Amino acid sequence: MRKSKLWAACVMAAAMLALTACGKEDKLVLVTTEAAASQSDATTTEDILADIREEAENTTEEQKKREEASEEDKKVTLEAIYDANKGDTLLAGGNNYSLNTIYYSDGVEVYSEYQFLGFAEDGTYLQAYEDSNGIVQVLDKEYGYWYLIDSDKTCYALIYPEPNVADAIINTNHNDMIISLTEADQTIKDIYREDGDLVVETNYKNDNASYVFKYILDANYKVLEYYCYDSNGEKVSYSWVTEGNSYEYPEVIETARASTNMRTVTFRVMEGKGLENSYLIPADIPVQLALLEYKAYTDEACTTIWEETVDDTGAYTDEVIYLKRDDVETTEETTAETTANP
Repeated sequence: MRKSKLWAACVMAAAMLALTACGKEDKLVLVTTEAAASQSDATTTEDILADIREEAENTTEEQKKREEASEEDKKVTLEAIYDANKGDTLLAGGNNYSLNTIYYSDGVEVYSEYQFLGFAEDGTYLQAYEDSNGIVQVLDKEYGYWYLIDSDKTCYALIYPEPNVADAIINTNHNDMIISLTEADQTIKDIYREDGDLVVETNYKNDNASYVFKYILDANYKVLEYYCYDSNGEKVSYSWVTEGNSYEYPEVIETARASTNMRTVTFRVMEGKGLENSYLIPADIPVQLALLEYKAYTDEACTTIWEETVDDTGAYTDEVIYLKRDDVETTEETTAETTANP
């Protein structure tokens, strides 16, 4: 089943998706479609998905021998599994990690995605996401935004300009890429072993449905793979973790990152202390804004909705974008009222 969109945005920010369909609540999740590009010779989305499908078919339907868990095995907790699979824990070992996921409906693959957590070849910290719809999203940690290749194949700078939102997304993606127990109310259903591997099954319920997760763990509780099943026992998704792989930037993102022609886009919050934040962005790519509570305007009076503009040469220009919530007065209005009514 498909993931639902997380944020409402001024323009499509489809790369931020939520795992409601496979049993996880809506949460901040960064996602990328180079699925197996670093693990095979695949060069197109179709080839990548074929590799993912073949891998899944070869690994997910095997009949495995079930064995009783030892008393020591039964001491495992959800908190221990989460701690073992946080980005902090995984990357401390010096390796990169990726997560492939295939979603099913009535036994048929309907959607797939790939997530990467680690470092690029130049040592830059990297979060990346690609999916079978052709969406690619790659974090630029230095500048605080994401490069987004949207369904129109255009490269954008995707910005979450509202206070603290971008940092929250980065931090959540960092620690919850493989498993999230902080926002999902899971309880342990069963613990056993299959072909020597430790297996933990959990129950999960949300307002609409209930699911069972089946996690296959190594000796240190790191997730090797996991399944999600609906209340009828039908497989909703299958995921597997790869350790030690690498990620190459798509060419259009690599070109944007190498640009020396930069512009400055500044955001000014028109309330409270009037927070201001600026971003350096390649002048030849447009901006997409993802907003939660605010609207973006081109003027300080907040009367004209913001739209991206270009100059006569086709380059995007420096600009100031004003952010305001409909139900909150601007800084000037608040100051005036406070002065008049001490």
